[in-house]
Amino acid sequence: MLVVSNFVVNAYDENLHAVNPSHTVMIGRYTTESLGVLDRGALLRAAAGGAALVASVALRALLGAGSPWGEATALLSLGLTGLPIVLGAARGLLRLQTNVDELVSLALVASVVLGEYVVAAVVAFLMVVGSLLEEYTSGRARRHIEKIIALHPRHALLLRQGEQLEVPADSLLPGDRILVRPGEIVAAE
Repeated sequence: MLVVSNFVVNAYDENLHAVNPSHTVMIGRYTTESLGVLDRGALLRAAAGGAALVASVALRALLGAGSPWGEATALLSLGLTGLPIVLGAARGLLRLQTNVDELVSLALVASVVLGEYVVAAVVAFLMVVGSLLEEYTSGRARRHIEKIIALHPRHALLLRQGEQLEVPADSLLPGDRILVRPGEIVAAE
């Protein structure tokens, strides 16, 4: 059985045990191993990058658009948020795995080449915040699906010749009659 949620794909056997749980699957920018756990370092880099971006915009407003202090803080923001994206894109390309990082990296490099440091910092900051939100919601969806799967009964009460036999749910065959008590989850489809 495959469970798919927000690009999370897990395979389960008939007993609802994860098939090869150590196997890592690349999903967009994240792997199944990293989903659901927000990286504290990434959060701190995003917060610091956002603060530097706000400082850059404020300095440019106060000192003028060409202010070296405004440009320097924009580059600081870009370094905090954009550099991990560019490095991730390079690592992905070396492993022959592509995702959105390559396209974002092209936009960042083009913006820097054109001298638009604030634009590059804004793009990088928005991508990092978006990916953190994606990671958080994907992790939540994954945990909820796993809780639902855990509710699936492993045994059923098979009715055979007036007797109730407790049998593994995966041993039921089409046409078998089972007893389902009020409040119980049906062990078969």
